[in-house]
Amino acid sequence: MLNAQVGLVSSIRVGLDVPTIQIRSTEVKLVPGMTVAVEIKTGQRRLIEHLVDPVLESAKEQVRDWKRATRSRCKRLH
Repeated sequence: MLNAQVGLVSSIRVGLDVPTIQIRSTEVKLVPGMTVAVEIKTGQRRLIEHLVDPVLESAKEQVRDWKRATRSRCKRLH
């Protein structure tokens, strides 16, 4: 789902191995309804990599094409 304020968001259910986390020297109890930021790994890649990689590859290809075109123009000038 696309959220105008934060971008792409998904609703998921997260299970915990332990009911608390350590923040500095304080043990904080995790309870249902808390807002969290979660990084999802799918195999060896994170979800964000699945989303961003095609965009990065396209940008790299455009830069390669631009470099080829620039070299070609420079050769014609000499």
